[in-house]
Amino acid sequence: MSQLGSDFLFRYYKTIYSAMISLYKVATLESNIIGFAAGFVSPADFYRFLSSNKLYVGLGALKGLLKNPSLLLPGIRNWFRVRENSASKLDFRYAELASIAVHPKHANSGVGSQLLSSFLTEAKKSGVQFVILTTDAENNDKVNAFYLKNGFKIRRKFYSRPGRLMNEYVKQLS
Repeated sequence: MSQLGSDFLFRYYKTIYSAMISLYKVATLESNIIGFAAGFVSPADFYRFLSSNKLYVGLGALKGLLKNPSLLLPGIRNWFRVRENSASKLDFRYAELASIAVHPKHANSGVGSQLLSSFLTEAKKSGVQFVILTTDAENNDKVNAFYLKNGFKIRRKFYSRPGRLMNEYVKQLS
């Protein structure tokens, strides 16, 4: 997503934040943001909300697509994934962790684990039974180890596009 540029990221995270079902956690140090976790309860509802804001979010991606046209096909695939997810009906409530990030100066300081723990606590308060997330399976050892260390289990592996293997993680909240 970062390859689409800052305007896209701003619009995407603003859309998450403005959704009534969003879960947002921010870590600060001396009034400076040093990390965040963003996601939502009921992913199908969020993806319907995102779909209704497709023009706003899509316009944010335009500059990134013009700079790097090779992102167009993956973007189209992701759009179909959003449409598919917005139509899904599950028999349990779950949340999706869309992103977690820590400023590089504060990497390996425990901030990421604190953000994740806080996100999971808020998800549980929302009545969620599971939290899911996806991340790259290959060349992403530190991130995958982070989720395994924090109690997530690999639910499945899948290709989001040819050559991009993803891990889908799930954590049951007790």
